[in-house]
Amino acid sequence: MLNYTFESDQFALSENSFHLLRNGYNYKTIDYIDIERIKLTKGRQIKNWFFVLIIGIGLSAFGIFTAIKVVYEFFFSDNFHLFYIEQFLLPIFPLLLGLYSLYSAIKTGPILILTTKGKTLSFPLADLQKESKIEPLTSMLNQHKYTKNIFTMEL
Repeated sequence: MLNYTFESDQFALSENSFHLLRNGYNYKTIDYIDIERIKLTKGRQIKNWFFVLIIGIGLSAFGIFTAIKVVYEFFFSDNFHLFYIEQFLLPIFPLLLGLYSLYSAIKTGPILILTTKGKTLSFPLADLQKESKIEPLTSMLNQHKYTKNIFTMEL
């Protein structure tokens, strides 16, 4: 096992390379020579955020439409028929899931963008921000002999 100078749950930095981690184990190593640019900026915290946004809008719209329909039929409709508890619960779950999807899609925070030849990798750094580890990461990237020329910070 390598000794990393900086380690998070998704990536680690050693003296000569950038390591991609999964469950604490290195599954891919990228040498600093192959990296074109490292950028710390503010961005979306999830991948495919637009797809999650569309799903959230659809689920929220379905929940609101169904809730309005149930309330209208229960309180304002002249015809009387039997109501079941499922009719009242049906709008709640899609509405809550839709609102959570909207929150997740809109949420922004610090991300680390790594650009190599033909590939761009993005790592959300919200957990590192909670643990106050972004400052050691930026200082290490600014002072390292291979990364100080390719690292930019736009927060």
